[in-house]
Amino acid sequence: NVHDKLLIDATTLVPTDPRSQDEPLEGSYNQPTPAWRQGAGASEPFENVAAVEALPNVRQARMLRGNMLVVSTSIEGTPSPQTGQHDGNDEQEGKRIEQILQLRNSIWQLDSEKNLRWLFITNDDLDMTHTKARRRLLWQLTSRFDVGRGLTFDDDRSRLCWDATTPIPSEEHGVRRWPAVTLHNEETLAKVAAHPELKKYEWPPHLSFGGPE
Repeated sequence: NVHDKLLIDATTLVPTDPRSQDEPLEGSYNQPTPAWRQGAGASEPFENVAAVEALPNVRQARMLRGNMLVVSTSIEGTPSPQTGQHDGNDEQEGKRIEQILQLRNSIWQLDSEKNLRWLFITNDDLDMTHTKARRRLLWQLTSRFDVGRGLTFDDDRSRLCWDATTPIPSEEHGVRRWPAVTLHNEETLAKVAAHPELKKYEWPPHLSFGGPE
């Protein structure tokens, strides 16, 4: 299968790059570039997280960096991580897409200075306040993301939105069946937990799918 690809260039600008702050090569030019991209200063952070958390469809919000925000939201009809989903539902997938776009626009409206360059949206089956939530986010933001349908930009392409909510199978929207996460059944987990040497351990909260309390 041929899938859409995404390449993120996070390299340091070399002196000969038109975007650098150095003098351009003879016959070349300088491309207007923010100082933070040139490595000449820090970028202004997004500081309106409280307003984001107050939005109706936001379950949790967490800053990963000064310009990177991840929010979780509840999606009606989303496939369960434990069981997956094989049957398609064009209507529900259409509603999911509309909900994400509306949420994206609502958050961007709170960012008049356009300092929020990375916006991630994912399902609320993860408690993002847990100390190990970043480990789960790394998996969740990639396994539930598709470049072709999940990556959008604002009008001047200075901000991006990364939709990592689980897609709902849909023929109309080109979404295949969504498989379940490979997990042991409850009986197997109970047998493992019964071993005396494991009594002092607890199942890591960031590996469950219960979401925030």
